[in-house]
Amino acid sequence: MKKIALCTAALATMAFSTPSMADGIYAGVGYNNLDLTSESAPGFKANVDLLSAILGYKINPNLAVEGRIGAGVNDDTFGASSLEVDSYMGANVLGTLPLSAHNWSLYGTLGYGYASFKGRANGVGFKDDKGSLNYGAGVMYSTGPYSVRAGYEALYDRGNSQADGFALTATYAF
Repeated sequence: MKKIALCTAALATMAFSTPSMADGIYAGVGYNNLDLTSESAPGFKANVDLLSAILGYKINPNLAVEGRIGAGVNDDTFGASSLEVDSYMGANVLGTLPLSAHNWSLYGTLGYGYASFKGRANGVGFKDDKGSLNYGAGVMYSTGPYSVRAGYEALYDRGNSQADGFALTATYAF
């Protein structure tokens, strides 16, 4: 419920702002609802949430670089086992393609991230730390110094394991 309230407040604030996000530094927050899957464990699927702090630099109207540091906010249990994202760090290139609709654009991200997972299985704790390619795509709405993105992101995609799902990001340009 808090997440919905924060998103509604960000969208309402943006509606009363002026258009055109400036080049330069921006900061924001990100929310990811991730499905964790592994082909080495058929039928395995966990659903967790990740909150992140984002710091970026908009090089030009269509290209930015950004870093992200995040932590899982819940774990998912299945039987006697549980799994959560302990932490996440990533660096991305963000490309945007303006649409003819005012202030709307498509976005794509590509980068590298490092995820730390932890959990319990059969009473034994485990931790796994790995780096991998990350990528995503979706739509973005910008007005004044505010920007909101919604789409799909794969924050971890290595071998036969993946952490991907819905992403919502809100940023403010300085």
